Amino acid sequence: MIETQFSCKPIGKRQSRYLDLRNGPVDGETVPCLECGRIRVYTKYDRARNRISNWCQPCSVKRAASLKPKKTKEQKKADQAAWYQRNKSKSAKYLSQYRENIRLEMINAYGGKCQQCDESDPIVLVLDHINDDSKKDREINKHNGGYKMYLHLRRNGWPKGQHQLMCHNCNFRKEYKRRKNAVLNR
Repeated sequence: MIETQFSCKPIGKRQSRYLDLRNGPVDGETVPCLECGRIRVYTKYDRARNRISNWCQPCSVKRAASLKPKKTKEQKKADQAAWYQRNKSKSAKYLSQYRENIRLEMINAYGGKCQQCDESDPIVLVLDHINDDSKKDREINKHNGGYKMYLHLRRNGWPKGQHQLMCHNCNFRKEYKRRKNAVLNR
């Protein structure tokens, strides 16, 4: 056993391998690591932060890693599922608020009002494809509309040439006219 100025308390009939560090060391004193023997100098900051240990930092990390068994992919998945079940309402509330914030950011980025009738109520505003190419946009950018489309547009700096903000009524009128013209042109 490594000799130090700190005493080891007897446990039963055998001597403890661990140093009694409850009362020491003080600033500037040294203690050798139990694993590798490297000398560690303690400072007042170690004592203030309760960093008094029998091992040096590298040995502490190795020891902590060896004590924790590694989880398999199935165990991690089960832990995630259990966490989700415990926090389902909190998670749903957060996701709902996140999506709403992205939608409001989109509304502000595209002017905050309908391009045809100047309606500014965010509940009735939707994003419209100017050239009626929403199917092509979904295939190219791999999204199904909604907040994922808003995220894609945000990553690209809210491009102005392909989309416009419209209220539901104006958007429905535009779609109705497009479909009526498509039937007449057959």
